[in-house]
Amino acid sequence: MSPLSSQMLCFLLNITCYYITHTLQFDPFTVF
Repeated sequence: MSPLSSQMLCFLLNITCYYITHTLQFDPFTVF
């Protein structure tokens, strides 16, 4: 994978984590 696509993947992952955390109101790190 190119650095750009890996950056985009990381960005999308961060957005997803943020969305999940703020909609469900829990810390995802406590689950794992």
